[in-house]
Amino acid sequence: MRFNGGNDVIQAFGSSSIDIGIYGSSAGVKAMSPPLDLPISLVWVPDVIGSSEALVAFDEEITSIEDLAGKRVAVTFGATPHYVLLSMISAAGIEGQVEVINLTNDKMPAAARAGQIDAAWTWEPTLTELTDIGGTVVIDSAEAAEQGFVTFDMQTARDEFIEAEPEFMLMWTRMQDHAAQRVIEDPELAAESISAQLGITPAVALDQMSGYTYLTAEDLAGEEWMGGGAAESIASTAEFLAQVRQSTGAHSPEHYAERVYGDAVQEVAE
Repeated sequence: MRFNGGNDVIQAFGSSSIDIGIYGSSAGVKAMSPPLDLPISLVWVPDVIGSSEALVAFDEEITSIEDLAGKRVAVTFGATPHYVLLSMISAAGIEGQVEVINLTNDKMPAAARAGQIDAAWTWEPTLTELTDIGGTVVIDSAEAAEQGFVTFDMQTARDEFIEAEPEFMLMWTRMQDHAAQRVIEDPELAAESISAQLGITPAVALDQMSGYTYLTAEDLAGEEWMGGGAAESIASTAEFLAQVRQSTGAHSPEHYAERVYGDAVQEVAE
């Protein structure tokens, strides 16, 4: 099933319409936190987000985050760009000076053409569409990560499904690792497969793929991810979401550590 964004994936989990889903880390953390507290666990991190998500400006005066003061900026609430945008605004000391509005990706190009927004933080393929109509990339998520605001895509699964289907989860994890290895070792071949699924050319797919850092089971098995780092990152994101009222609270890192299912990753990595 294909969804328009992370909030749609959350709704699907909430109605038990899916067993496994993928979305940005902010949406996944929101699903794990109050008031939703969905019974799901992290099972895989396919990538760390880099240049594939960025702030695009339509006002020539905007050349830095600080220049957003007094401007109107679009972002999809609850998605990873929302977390990065608000974090960068806070770090720049211009909180309360930027009008941040909630727009889904498909509505951003029309809003930009109509002059209704001054900038937008979004992801591919909307990112390219916005630059094609005259937008300029100011900063991307790779640069934001260097300042400590790391975002990634995450796969979660219903706890009930994980418990009932451990063999499937192992097979699923092997498939994810195989896909990651293909992307890393032969990106051109992987782009051909991805382009067929998305209805785009292999060249466009390859360009979009370059905006991510892909992870294998070996990468995820260490302390940086499934061994502890993922829970800490989830907890940090949860605290931020609570501060900006995208959730009603955050659990402890210990609680989120229980929401990380690393058994299959560890076995595949071996």
